[in-house]
Amino acid sequence: MISKLSKPVFSTIFKSQRNYYKLLKPNNVSGDAIPLYSANRYNPLDNVKDTSSFVSAVFNNKSIHERYLKLVPFFLENVSGIHKKHFVYKAGLVENAESLRLSCFTHSGVITKHASLSNIIPVIFDDFQHANRRKMLEMPLFLDHEMIYYNLLEEEFYVFDKEGEWHQEGVNHPLLDLTQRFDERKFYDTFRIY
Repeated sequence: MISKLSKPVFSTIFKSQRNYYKLLKPNNVSGDAIPLYSANRYNPLDNVKDTSSFVSAVFNNKSIHERYLKLVPFFLENVSGIHKKHFVYKAGLVENAESLRLSCFTHSGVITKHASLSNIIPVIFDDFQHANRRKMLEMPLFLDHEMIYYNLLEEEFYVFDKEGEWHQEGVNHPLLDLTQRFDERKFYDTFRIY
């Protein structure tokens, strides 16, 4: 009996695994991105290639160093897996792949993430807090509570600096029209972040 069941079960598992990896297959995200958001304070981080250049860039720039120290609890929650989130200092729209290119400031360097527009939704600050499932560590005051996005596929939040600039030519792009991309009522009826 077991031998008859094992083959279909394993083939089903491997088939679903192949489909999962097809979903994660990177799109063509090369080329220039239409600027959506930038926090000019963090521009020295654009040239960072490794950890040592990151450390020198942070400690040689007083304003970045102050922000880094205030983000330590934020980084701690993210690294420990308590609350998956990223601090975005630059965002762009890759039009041909219908995705966002996000430059994220982390505890150990700068990473570039690509997120499909079909997986990105806006969330309110209360949902951001409740997703933590416990009292959050103190949030820095420079985080923008009105611009928080959630990636449904990777189950992580993207937060921004209040002092950053949203570029109207990119933000008004037709691909970013939420009336066509996001049905809020359907989302809240079928899915809960917390």
